[in-house]
Amino acid sequence: KQVPPAQPAAAPAPAPAPRAPAAGPTQAVDPTENTIPLTKFAWDQANGKVKAYIDLPDGVEGLTDDMVSVTYQPRSVEVVIRNLHGKSYRFYRKLFGEIDREKCSVKVKTSAVVVSLKKADSTHWDQLHAGQKDSGFSKMAETGDPSESIMGMMKKLYEEGDDEMKRTIAKAWTEQRENPKKTRFGTDEEF
Repeated sequence: KQVPPAQPAAAPAPAPAPRAPAAGPTQAVDPTENTIPLTKFAWDQANGKVKAYIDLPDGVEGLTDDMVSVTYQPRSVEVVIRNLHGKSYRFYRKLFGEIDREKCSVKVKTSAVVVSLKKADSTHWDQLHAGQKDSGFSKMAETGDPSESIMGMMKKLYEEGDDEMKRTIAKAWTEQRENPKKTRFGTDEEF
């Protein structure tokens, strides 16, 4: 009985190439890169932090952390999203106040990209970015009339909203005109 000669061990498969690290907080966007500006966002502030909730035109489905790069400067933030459905996006704002760059972060949530900015001090921000008004709410300080401010905000929502938003606002306006003493939450308590 013959025993076949021993076969030499196969060379181990080469290890996969390491994935390039995600862009860090100091990498700025190439000014020649063709990006779509992101203008729709919401923001909030609490406990020394400001959060910006950035909407993308086609949603965030398929967006991963490595597709998002952020540049934090003391008075500005830039978020660049690369190759989401074949497109690149950019959100840039000069900020109302100064931030602590080391304590800022960005997260991809199910419905938006959330940028958390740690304020350098406890100053209240009237708006997210410097030199521009964010919404109808800021007009209240100028006019002193809260109802005018709310109407301005509602008109802006109506003009910029989708069909469902327009129907909802139109229904609310119609109901309010038909019954000006509308009660709160279906009870007899008036506003």
